[in-house]
Amino acid sequence: LVKHGYINRTTRGTDSNGVSSRSHSVLTLHLTGTNVKTKKTYRGKLHFVDLAGSERVNKSGVTGEGMKEAQAINKSLAALGDVIEALSKREKFVPFRNSSLTKLLQESLGGNSKTVMIINVSPPTHAISETVASLRFATRAHKVEMGKAQQIEVVKDAPETKAIKDKRAEIEAKFKKGAKGADMKPPTSARGRAPSPGGRAPPKKK
Repeated sequence: LVKHGYINRTTRGTDSNGVSSRSHSVLTLHLTGTNVKTKKTYRGKLHFVDLAGSERVNKSGVTGEGMKEAQAINKSLAALGDVIEALSKREKFVPFRNSSLTKLLQESLGGNSKTVMIINVSPPTHAISETVASLRFATRAHKVEMGKAQQIEVVKDAPETKAIKDKRAEIEAKFKKGAKGADMKPPTSARGRAPSPGGRAPPKKK
């Protein structure tokens, strides 16, 4: 599974980062567990999300497709910020549908769920504005009260149980089909150069 995701990962060399991620990455696990004493079955969903960092195009120097990628990243992060703001203020309407990212994570950002968010900041002084913005975002997220997570019992032969099984079979079939003949290769940047071990793209040959 990690190999499959690694092959599909897209990066682009920018003035700020030689291997900049050009999209968010989401790994979702559907879990089912059974209490051996009570024989009750419970289901859950676990999202692992790697958010691409917000990007200032005047610093990254991207153009063309890189510009479109940066705009899409920033737009989805802004939508996530709006959701966090609405949740922290306990507003009746939360704009989950304003972005594919927030729509996907709706069950993890509200209702019977728990969320852990880790913010990465950059230590160099030239990145102070991004660091401050990240810390402010973390402060807003910290104010959100999710409530107590609840167990979701699975009723045998319930429609949602069958739907989960059908979806799992569909995903497994697609994964097996896509994994056939796939070789483990390092991700290449959008500029067509493989990232170096040090994290920066190799210099162009003159």
